[in-house]
Amino acid sequence: MNGWSPPRPPAPTRIGSRLRALAIRRWDDLTRKLQVGVAIRAGGLGDEPRRLSEGLRERLEDLRDALLQGRPDDARDLVSEVERAYKDCRQVYLGKG
Repeated sequence: MNGWSPPRPPAPTRIGSRLRALAIRRWDDLTRKLQVGVAIRAGGLGDEPRRLSEGLRERLEDLRDALLQGRPDDARDLVSEVERAYKDCRQVYLGKG
């Protein structure tokens, strides 16, 4: 979709802090802005980008909740899910998915 890609924060190096949870919240916000920007520029947003963006945001929310609830082991397990959702989302916005 014209080279737009979901924003990507720096890779998590230490999981379990409130600061990481805030960065994840920011990633969620940027993903929402991406959807709106693409919808405005392209005159709409297809089902696949919408579905993958929502999936990414759900994974981010799960990760953020695990961090805020003090469950670092669960958070570590969720990182791979977030990465996979990010890659899928990125591919569709770059028009390669």
